[in-house]
Amino acid sequence: MDFVAIDFETANEKRNSVCELGIAVVEDYKIIESKSWLIRPPDLRFNPFNTSIHGISEKDVVNQPEFDALWDEFKNYLDCNLILAHNASFDLSVLRNVLDSYSIPYPGLKYTCSYIISKKVWKGLLSYNLKNLANMLNVQLEHHHDAFSDANVCASISIKAFQKSEINSIEEIENKLDIKVGELYLNGYNPSTIKQHRVHKRIQINSNDKIEELQQDDSKSSIIKPERNYKNLCVFEENKQVDTSHPFYGKTFVFTGTLQALVRSEAQKLVLNKGGFCGTSVASSTNYLVMGVQDLRKVGEDGKSSKKEKAEKLLGKGVEIELINEDDFLRML
Repeated sequence: MDFVAIDFETANEKRNSVCELGIAVVEDYKIIESKSWLIRPPDLRFNPFNTSIHGISEKDVVNQPEFDALWDEFKNYLDCNLILAHNASFDLSVLRNVLDSYSIPYPGLKYTCSYIISKKVWKGLLSYNLKNLANMLNVQLEHHHDAFSDANVCASISIKAFQKSEINSIEEIENKLDIKVGELYLNGYNPSTIKQHRVHKRIQINSNDKIEELQQDDSKSSIIKPERNYKNLCVFEENKQVDTSHPFYGKTFVFTGTLQALVRSEAQKLVLNKGGFCGTSVASSTNYLVMGVQDLRKVGEDGKSSKKEKAEKLLGKGVEIELINEDDFLRML
């Protein structure tokens, strides 16, 4: 199986603010080349939150070339290849946005997501972030959020997933894992998604044309719904104002603890704006529990909130709930 794993780091909230790119080239299930570049973003502005994650600041890239000056080199690794990234919706969005900002035509490539692949291959994990997967699979993660390191870990995880599933081609990714491989082409792109969705099982139309949750079976929990009716949602889908391929679409999020970069109400609005739902407590309909910083005076020495304990119990019963941190949440966003 041959592919190229990539990882982008960004300077701020803008998707074109590339400050680092890492790649790992895989041939016949082996990493044969790894490389990374520091890149000066078009707007030399670093958000302190981004810097706190990857450690890159203005001084590190001020004398580095911009993306367009390196494109010919990058393109050799991307064009006509299968590209993998962990949370590929983020990395491919970064690639599209930075290409757009320099008016560079898109290369032709196929792509999919090691995060989605991992959920298909190793079911029932608490978390599918790179660090957790690396620990489980005994893959060395030297510096998380270093593009070179993350691209290599993405490659190693994907190799193990393909070997475990006996996958040797793009067609087998789609047929064995039920994943639609995405593509980038000259005038646009098609996203990589899971073929079968449960979204339509999760909504109904009541007498007021409001969206209601069907699988919510915890009487103590409630769902915060988008402030729009179902007819409007259909209009948004037609106009592509709501991206139905976005990982938040149709998913229910619950938050626990204190977020660092966002106020919880702001994070909930972001979910709703992407067509998702926000629950007030963990239930069998919860897809993601977003874990902020816990107050040990309230949760005790083990650091587990009641929501996390409930999620772990449901996960043990086979309910698909994933625990993610704030950084995971923002990258998915």
